[in-house]
Amino acid sequence: MQTLRGERGILLTCHIGKHEVPEVIVLSIPGEEAMGCVDCWRERGRWCDLHDMGHQGFVGGHSTCIGCIEEEVDRNERFGKQFLQEAREFLPADDVEELNNWLTGSSLVTGQAPSLCFIRLLATRAMLLKLSVRKEMQRLRETKTVLEIITPVF
Repeated sequence: MQTLRGERGILLTCHIGKHEVPEVIVLSIPGEEAMGCVDCWRERGRWCDLHDMGHQGFVGGHSTCIGCIEEEVDRNERFGKQFLQEAREFLPADDVEELNNWLTGSSLVTGQAPSLCFIRLLATRAMLLKLSVRKEMQRLRETKTVLEIITPVF
């Protein structure tokens, strides 16, 4: 997310509402205009009033607030090791290997434990699908495929 402000009183054009505003917010959401004012992003459900920030875009035009994802991660962090162990037990061996490879890369990039990266993965998908982290873990148990969580939501 990037905020652009007109200098010295110059107004910018909101590409969504086609009106002049002092600042526009640039969001990266596939399939939508990239520059809009807060009110227009809010009307489209792409603005989080709680965190006063625009959504992060994901494949398929889905979006959610990164601040909300992190709150879900904080609330569910204590389940990380348990959920990861359970997933490694019920997933097929090939999927466990793929999950472990994904978690290794994620841990290297973030510097965080694999269990925390796993909770963030579950929390992100849960937020995109408007589910709880526990419900997303249940979906994983039912589908028994790691691709269901590693692949972006379509």
